[in-house]
Amino acid sequence: MYEKFYGLRDRPFNLTSDTGYLYLGSYHKEALDFLSSGIRKNYNLIVLTGDIGSGKTVVLRSFVKGVGPAFEVIQVFYPADSCVQLLQMILLSLGVKSIQGDLNALREELKGRLKKLHSAKKRPLLVVDEAQNLDGDTIEETFRLSELKYKGKRLLNVILTGLPKLQSKLSSLHHIKLQTDAIYHLKSLPKEEVPEYIQYRLSTAGLSDPVVFPGEVIKVIGLFSGGTPRLINTVCDALLVQGYLANEKIITPSILKEALDHLPYDAVPGHPEAEPATAALISKAGHGKNIVSGKQAKRVNSKKAVVVSKQDENALAQDEGHKPDKQLSLRVLVLEKNKRMKVHLDNQFQKYGYNFFITNNLEELFKTLERSNGPELEIIVADAVSFFPGVGREDPAGKRALDSIQAAYACSPIIMTSTLPLTAIRAKLLRRGIPFLLQKPDLGLLDLSEVTTRFDSFFGELRNCLSNIYSQFNAFYNRIIKLTYENTDTIK
Repeated sequence: MYEKFYGLRDRPFNLTSDTGYLYLGSYHKEALDFLSSGIRKNYNLIVLTGDIGSGKTVVLRSFVKGVGPAFEVIQVFYPADSCVQLLQMILLSLGVKSIQGDLNALREELKGRLKKLHSAKKRPLLVVDEAQNLDGDTIEETFRLSELKYKGKRLLNVILTGLPKLQSKLSSLHHIKLQTDAIYHLKSLPKEEVPEYIQYRLSTAGLSDPVVFPGEVIKVIGLFSGGTPRLINTVCDALLVQGYLANEKIITPSILKEALDHLPYDAVPGHPEAEPATAALISKAGHGKNIVSGKQAKRVNSKKAVVVSKQDENALAQDEGHKPDKQLSLRVLVLEKNKRMKVHLDNQFQKYGYNFFITNNLEELFKTLERSNGPELEIIVADAVSFFPGVGREDPAGKRALDSIQAAYACSPIIMTSTLPLTAIRAKLLRRGIPFLLQKPDLGLLDLSEVTTRFDSFFGELRNCLSNIYSQFNAFYNRIIKLTYENTDTIK
């Protein structure tokens, strides 16, 4: 959208884990060194944890990219439901499609494959991302695999990455013993590295002018994000969009406030249930000064997000002569037919703290819509195959269902997702007044190595779409509140 306006090659603050944008701050460098050291020392099990959005996945991908041809890297990007499924996924990554359901038989099959790799002078390395979602038995299975030996040599090194609760899970499994230096927790960026991180990503994307974000704006971003890279990216991308819409190439205090006020908090990783982001505040915007108000701002929770107290918010409202903004609640209702996509969506919506409901059944969707109450924006994310089972063909049942949703729940925006060619249904949706249509990957047709990258890209687009819809509805909602408040004052 805004790349040409700012002179960028691409979007510098995408939420996908792109190793080309890896900023090697002190903690991220430590994490890479930790992984390299664990492999050098031939540890059986190595554990990397970090909070949501801290940069674990991009560090891991960068490490994997640099291990060299001596390694055979086996990557599992989403959690297996059982030990059997884990072994099947590992074998599939090695080119063996096994439908064997017997655990011991799968173990022997995998052991044979690992021996062949060693005989071919290849060193197998198993990497499991989002490992906090594995159950205890499956974690124990990965540990058992890491203990396998052949001719006195270790058959497999294992790296597990995930959220901090992974460490708690490992601690509860008492017979799993790890070296004290085999666990590393990746912290958020220290405040002094936030400006470098932002400038690095801008210059990597081809920006010649480094002053798009003045220093004082960057200070607010640092306070608001608590140094979490993904949250920095979310805020900076919103600022560039807002700057583009305002035709401003340098982010001003008013653009900063506007962008922060309209961030959908349900979509911001790790952010507290928030007061409106008048919360992250610039007390003076005149004379070139952007200053975060120490009086109004206080830090809450481990994310160090900035909020204002109710007392201060009311005082601000009186100063400005209007009622404080309110955040419209957001709920995402997902209709998804594909089981694997459903699991991925469920994990990601939980990961980013959305209030959501997911089903593969139209009846369940209608029941949930009927139970809705209060001032809440419900956005429907629907699998197009529920309404267009053929290639762009709308069957009578699908037509009736879509007619019912649009008639009875006209205030609920619909985002349609499809693995089909978009041209097949775009015109039909536009005639219905549904402009939001996203191409999603067919996970069943992808190699395991591609699943995370393709899904992350799709989910990033979906989050942007949800964010844009939410911002518009929330602004409209607050305008109604303000007009009602002003009219009430007039009546009094």
